[in-house]
Order: sequence, then structure tokens, then C-alpha cells
Amino acid sequence: MKIIIEPSDAAFINQDAKWQKFLVDQLVRERVQENLENVRRLDWFDLSQLLGDESWGFLGSRGLQGKARSSFRYMIKQGSIPIRDVTKYSKDTKRYQVKN
Repeated sequence: MKIIIEPSDAAFINQDAKWQKFLVDQLVRERVQENLENVRRLDWFDLSQLLGDESWGFLGSRGLQGKARSSFRYMIKQGSIPIRDVTKYSKDTKRYQVKN
């Protein structure tokens, strides 16, 4: 299932917290699956590289980048995203490290 978020949805997304969380989770999950192989080649990556500029910009324009980070961390912790070779988020570098 591919979630396409239209600009007309923005007001609704900002009003309903549960719907907002669902959309952010789905967006993160989809973009991770699409871009995971590109990130595996890197030593370090930040979430904007993994989600792509368009998605990251969309989340940023609505103040949802923090929710995306939380969603990504939760998905890694729960094992719902097949990332075995990514370390925890580094607050110093503000990136994730890829184990080689």
C-alpha cells in the first residue's frame, strides 16, 4: 500500500494526532523500504537521506521530523524494519552509523 499525501490533506493531518502518527509511520516505512539499499553503501547516514528530500521537506514543513525520527527508532527497536547493520543514533553527529 502506497500512501500519497496531497496538500489538501495537510489541515486534516495537523488536526488528528492518531492519523498524523499513522501517516508518518507509513511514510517512514515506505521510504525506508525504497531507499534502504542506497543507505547500506554509506558509512553514516541521516534520516533525511533515508527518507528522501521530498518526504523530509514535507515532514519539515509540518513540524513532523521529530515524529519521523521517533517512528524510525521505534521501528528499528521492534525489528519491523530489516536493518541489522545500523547502530544507534549518534547525538554527536546527528546520524546513524552503518556497520561494515
